[in-house]
Amino acid sequence: MSKQHSRPRFNEPGGDSATVIRSACSARFPMQNPVKERIAKLREEIAQISEANRLYLHGRKRNMPGAVGDHERRLQRLQEILDELMALTDWKKP
Repeated sequence: MSKQHSRPRFNEPGGDSATVIRSACSARFPMQNPVKERIAKLREEIAQISEANRLYLHGRKRNMPGAVGDHERRLQRLQEILDELMALTDWKKP
């Protein structure tokens, strides 16, 4: 008889909640590495845009030439990222 691989449970070593949830999600919704990598890059870009927007909204860069245009471009890029994330996760819909 071959040994079957099973997901960790809470009461087993390595069975903390994050591991169990990650294991269950990956079994239910297999995600290809390129998609994971793309999502990670988009999250990093969102963090950079959020920081730039925070500086803009707190007035540090609001008075600089081109600041309003830069802010509009960041908002447009956030919308593009949202559209891309929706397209990446669209395959999950029944």
